[in-house]
Amino acid sequence: MAEGLSRRPIILIGDVGVGKSSFIRNLILVQANEEFKNSIYIYLDLGVNSFLDNDLEKYISSEVERQLREKYKIEILSAEFIKLVYKEDIERFEKGIYGTLKESNSSKYDMFLLEMLEKKTRRQRATSSTSV
Repeated sequence: MAEGLSRRPIILIGDVGVGKSSFIRNLILVQANEEFKNSIYIYLDLGVNSFLDNDLEKYISSEVERQLREKYKIEILSAEFIKLVYKEDIERFEKGIYGTLKESNSSKYDMFLLEMLEKKTRRQRATSSTSV
């Protein structure tokens, strides 16, 4: 179970009143307590909150960002976080046509790298600018 929790998100969907919240609380507090101590988890109760917001995608995005910021002090728009999230993309970028500039013209390389990262994060910035 620990390996599954560490590598994949858990999404639990079901009808109202079937025990989803009870199951998750039991999982977090009892069955996988140690795993959750070392995990980042986001709890969204769409049955209670999502109907209050017309744009479900915007609600989910802003709520995930809020919980990461408030519970874990993770700022998803920080340069450090973005570089960690896109680590593999940056490594591929370094092997690409602009990678040779890293040594010979680092300011130009940095500009192209920032442009690539900006394109990847554009959607997130658009939804985060209106977050709660």
